[in-house]
Amino acid sequence: MNESTNYLKTDTAEARLRRCERWMPIAIISWLITIALATALLLTERRFAQDGSNTIRAHKLVIVDATGRERIVIAAPLPDPIVDGKSRKRRVSVSAAVQFKDADGTERGGIASEEDGSFMFGIDDERGHERAHLYYIPKRGSGVYLQSSKGGKNLSLLNPSDVNEKPKLEIMTETGTTVTEWPAQK
Repeated sequence: MNESTNYLKTDTAEARLRRCERWMPIAIISWLITIALATALLLTERRFAQDGSNTIRAHKLVIVDATGRERIVIAAPLPDPIVDGKSRKRRVSVSAAVQFKDADGTERGGIASEEDGSFMFGIDDERGHERAHLYYIPKRGSGVYLQSSKGGKNLSLLNPSDVNEKPKLEIMTETGTTVTEWPAQK
């Protein structure tokens, strides 16, 4: 006799029925879970289709690198920056922004919007010190501000909001004292 014939003779119908009865509850639970998941997916898809959006709403979204360190933060409001490993208080509250960070968490720049209508792009050096800004401030105007490293001169190009004022280019000391201005003040 071969093995399959031997198996049929030793495995009675009653034994096979008992095995099926043991597996039946598992099969029923598996089918119920499958039906529940399929229903949930259909209802979720239907809900998105009805309101016409696939929107994610959050106050903060953090993009991390392969090691889990924060590299990009999109937030409303934006948290205070980290400079040289320490949290520093922001000069003004930023209502919404995208913040770019180094691997050590130091803020390197960003795009920000403030409640007063101001909007700016900023670039920081490797130590987190502000170095370049492209900005629009409603009461002041639009401009570019370039800061040197400690002790150097700063450069400002301003196109004022007031139509009666002329655009100007200034070179200033770190303390804000004007060294050179164009057009020169009379």
